[in-house]
Amino acid sequence: MASLTPEQAAALAEKKLLGTLTEAENAALLAWANQQLPASIEWNDDQNEQALKERLYAQIRERVDMERSIPHVYRVLYFGRYRWAAAAVLVLACSAIWFLVSQKQPAPQVTAVTTDVLAPVKNKATLTINGEQRVVLDNIANGAEATTGVTKNDGNFIVYSDHIEKIETHNWSNPVGSPALLIELPDQTKAWLNASSSISFTTRFTGKLREVVITGEVYFEVKHDASQPFRVQAGAQTIEDIGTAFNVNAYPDEPGTRTTLIEGSVRVSEKDKVKTLKPGQAFFNGAVAEADTDQAVAWKNGLFSFGNAVDLATALRQLGRWYGVEIVYEGKIPRRQFGGEIHRNLSLAGVLAILKEQKVEARIEGRKLIITE
Repeated sequence: MASLTPEQAAALAEKKLLGTLTEAENAALLAWANQQLPASIEWNDDQNEQALKERLYAQIRERVDMERSIPHVYRVLYFGRYRWAAAAVLVLACSAIWFLVSQKQPAPQVTAVTTDVLAPVKNKATLTINGEQRVVLDNIANGAEATTGVTKNDGNFIVYSDHIEKIETHNWSNPVGSPALLIELPDQTKAWLNASSSISFTTRFTGKLREVVITGEVYFEVKHDASQPFRVQAGAQTIEDIGTAFNVNAYPDEPGTRTTLIEGSVRVSEKDKVKTLKPGQAFFNGAVAEADTDQAVAWKNGLFSFGNAVDLATALRQLGRWYGVEIVYEGKIPRRQFGGEIHRNLSLAGVLAILKEQKVEARIEGRKLIITE
């Protein structure tokens, strides 16, 4: 590969962060990095420098995301826009990493790592089969089978064959601090699992219904089949599709289960209430209301969306699940409402810098996010 331009290096750094870099691209990026750093430092794959490299890639990714003007997924919209030229960003990031490497002092390196939390990259999901056998997704190579008829297409995408003979109960659990997991079920329905979420189903749908049970937050694109309806059990709610894409938020630490219909139609029942939703509506605590569908699925599209006057406690719960940190309040929970979108690829410190514009004071200590206001 020829010498890289700054934009090409930025694109490869993004792929490195996502773990999708080819061997040739990785070699080109390492060669470019060696050119940017002083000749006395060799930028290699030494494990001792792994944390520093990850920070470099994260810094590049963070600044490039802020520079871009592509709508929706790749924008950071929040009370103004920070802009840097890509070339300058790369030089600054490399300079920062050179400073850390050249110091060779334990204290500055530990401080740099423990005062920030990077956005999750590797998926930590696990598959439990019939309540016993446990498979860790990260231990499976791309293109390999997690178990018979279940293939890992890439780091975050699982595909079920539609002709698995042995019927088993599979439970996928995507923990806190883990990217969204996409599963194509045996009937070709697609389910996206947010962090701290799970889904349970059989490897073949043989009864009158296709039934799944979820916890946390899951977005569905259902393969409609009128002869075998698709049903979701989420806490106290039961959702049945009528040709549908919908989002279900059923975290136990939220005030209730919320089903938001994106397209098609669903019938939702909870206790003695049964409602049929139209696109753009949500069912929450027994009532139907108009919904912000972009906000409901922002997590699937790589964003935190704090529109419609989201309160601080709700926003912080989202951050806690995504970054895998405990939220600690030193005093009372501040009453604060704000709006906007923040890219989920930012480090936690980057998100806090934006929230500070709205007078949210916080600090990071290890795996704790402490609200000091």
